[in-house]
Amino acid sequence: GLPVSFPAPVHKDGEVRTVPAVVKDLEGVVTMYLPARLALAEKDRVQAVVSLPDAAAPVQAGDLAGEVTYYFEDRLLFTLPLVYEFGLELDPTPSPAAVLTVEPQPLPDGEASASGEVHAVEASETSAPQGLPLVYILLPLAALAVAIIVAVVLMMGKKRG
Repeated sequence: GLPVSFPAPVHKDGEVRTVPAVVKDLEGVVTMYLPARLALAEKDRVQAVVSLPDAAAPVQAGDLAGEVTYYFEDRLLFTLPLVYEFGLELDPTPSPAAVLTVEPQPLPDGEASASGEVHAVEASETSAPQGLPLVYILLPLAALAVAIIVAVVLMMGKKRG
């Protein structure tokens, strides 16, 4: 019949959240104190005084939250520890977002400018191709050609034999 759960303020991300703080092992304590058991018969005369210090996230379930002191009229009955009923974690901090910066660059010749004009591009024999190097194209083609030649030679050998 005693109040055994109390709202505990926990600061998180600049806001105050409420996490229930509960009495840890109330039955074990009450059975030890005869005056407390007698006072419980008149529970409307029992007063609970809660002490909850400021807390900040993260808090874990079972962490000490504060204490509660029970009085019967003006007489101290007992003081019990309060623990958080559940935890409150910090929000994972997102990694900073990648910032795309675009710097104005002059357009290469042959592309439309902002005004819609198209500039001619002259082909140059010394300009390097824009893409894969030629060796990455020629090597697979050469390997394929060798495989075809070997296959043809093997088939011709089977026809003769």
